[in-house]
Amino acid sequence: MPRVPRYCRSIAPQLAANRNVVTAANASLSAERLTGGEVGGSFHGLADRLTIRTNFFWSVIDDPVANVTLSTTSALINRQRQNLGSIKAQGVEVSGTVRLSKHWEISSEYLLSSSKVLRFPANVSLEGLFVPQIPRNQFNLQATYIHSKWTLGVQGRLVGQQFDDDQNLFPLKKFFSIDAELSRKISSRASLFVAAQNLTGVRYEVGKTPVLTVGPPVLLRVGVRVSSSKGN
Repeated sequence: MPRVPRYCRSIAPQLAANRNVVTAANASLSAERLTGGEVGGSFHGLADRLTIRTNFFWSVIDDPVANVTLSTTSALINRQRQNLGSIKAQGVEVSGTVRLSKHWEISSEYLLSSSKVLRFPANVSLEGLFVPQIPRNQFNLQATYIHSKWTLGVQGRLVGQQFDDDQNLFPLKKFFSIDAELSRKISSRASLFVAAQNLTGVRYEVGKTPVLTVGPPVLLRVGVRVSSSKGN
């Protein structure tokens, strides 16, 4: 199943101009440094038909590169890419898979994470705030059916509330969507597929600064996958 985004992903830089947001470059940025660790374990049961994995993580990132708000007016938000002092990311990831039969498999994954600004002497008002675009809760549940050359997968995805800005003024609402994909092998290395994302057509929020941007209601993809190695 598609994995939940990792807890430590970098803050995605925005476009230089995004409607009412202008983000300036910064030639004096320093390299990011990460200190942390993680520990996990796995459990196998029901004659290896059930697998559960758990992973705990903790990290501190020094000098992370982020888009920091400099000024805000009714017409324009000015930002600059800066080293944000340090941020702390911690949480737990739990995933499980159960094979119900020869053809059916159920899998799920839950990620609880907390990513906050730990220290920023240049602007102490940001200390203790959440890192933008990293939801606290994420959950996936997927059912997969495999028969001969055919594979059908249906996935439900829940993404919790997150913020679209460094000042935590623009929250993005939590949402739930359903995706599906049907594929058929046409050779040992290639397969045809058709996939649909957001089958429920929910207009989930992807940006709010403060102009609201929403994701597509339904997205269809058709294509061919080619692997460098032979499949089973």
